[in-house]
Amino acid sequence: MPQERKDHRDGAPRILCLSTEQLSPILERKRFSSDQRTIPRIPLDALLIDILDKANEFVPSSAGSILLDDPIQKFEETAFRELIFVCCFGPTAEGVLGVRVPIDRGIVGSVYRTGSSQITNDAYEAPEFDGNCDRRTGYCTRSVLCVSIRIGN
Repeated sequence: MPQERKDHRDGAPRILCLSTEQLSPILERKRFSSDQRTIPRIPLDALLIDILDKANEFVPSSAGSILLDDPIQKFEETAFRELIFVCCFGPTAEGVLGVRVPIDRGIVGSVYRTGSSQITNDAYEAPEFDGNCDRRTGYCTRSVLCVSIRIGN
């Protein structure tokens, strides 16, 4: 069952996030043996909700999401690699939470592969835009701001 913002302030969007149990396998990352730091034990769903909330405060939007790669697929050469909607808000948030999208399609896939941010004020005119999520949910994306956040390499 998805987690939801617990401290809903006036005017803030309802943000949904996969539960900590659902996030744990996605957030497990292989570590180099020389990296002895420990990952702090924090409620991962609450952290992702806070990140998305702060991003929306900085750039107010009608919808937003955080997608993560699947670390198991990431290290398997033959795997069909995908990104997973792990936290989102907006009118169709429930329809995309947990959905997987291929890394070789769309603006989000391009940003993931290249690490370069992209912005467009007319999503349907952008050559890399993939409207599959819009068709699936009935949402109409107007503009896109997509930023890659990398940890380590």
